[in-house]
Amino acid sequence: MDDNTIVVGVDGSQPSHAALRWAAARAERSRSRLLIVHVLDGSRTGVGDGPDDSALRDARALLETERGIAASAAPGVTIDTDVTDGDPVWSLVDGYPAARQIVVGSHKTGFLRGASFGSRSLQLAAAAAAPVVVVPPTGDPVRAGVVVGVDESPDGRTALEFGVRHARAEAQELILVRCVPSTRTLGRFRSGTEDADASAAVARARRRVADLDPDLRVRSRIVHGDPAQALIRASTRAALLVVGRSQGDAHPSSIGRVTHDVLLNLGVATVVVGAVPSPSALR
Repeated sequence: MDDNTIVVGVDGSQPSHAALRWAAARAERSRSRLLIVHVLDGSRTGVGDGPDDSALRDARALLETERGIAASAAPGVTIDTDVTDGDPVWSLVDGYPAARQIVVGSHKTGFLRGASFGSRSLQLAAAAAAPVVVVPPTGDPVRAGVVVGVDESPDGRTALEFGVRHARAEAQELILVRCVPSTRTLGRFRSGTEDADASAAVARARRRVADLDPDLRVRSRIVHGDPAQALIRASTRAALLVVGRSQGDAHPSSIGRVTHDVLLNLGVATVVVGAVPSPSALR
């Protein structure tokens, strides 16, 4: 598999169909190949020596159905399929490290605010070397703009560069959002320098965008409050939200708190990128 392949994980559910259509459309616009992957979950099937013939037949039938959905959404895309078995997260992480993007659907399992969209999307975003796109099951087609959360960590800079490339390829406006945490979020009184620091960070981000693509349409916003909530609100009508894996964290772990909270309250297709691959020691 080359690095011009978009990998999408499917399981036949409505959320995975949303991810499949998103990935197919993106592959068509970026002239990428599409690889549709179904993982036979060994934790559920009790796989020891591998899946049995019946499970494989069902998986291949599912993939043919998914291929038809993708072909209808993007007729010009080269589509391949793959079936594997094991843990769904690590099958995608280990099996496709060179993917251009790994796309999955979200599975909302809780209530609206503070809901969990499934721990697997969090694990995948934390561990994958490739950018991970998590797509919610929304059918709203009237969306525009690529929102990028601005921070100056290595992951944040990688997120900005990804946002520029995506906005250029999709002929979208780039929207830079810098969050100034509230005193409650900070756990202390504000020093009075946060707004000035935010303005300076946005100015540097705009200069970086101009270096990368001087013709790109760019807007910027400074918002106050909880960073995750601010990014969610700012991207309500956007086509894509881009965040760094450890967005805004002074001491990044496998996945930062801000990115974690964004994924738990997903409302728009969100891509998580890292400056370097996350270590496989996360397992």
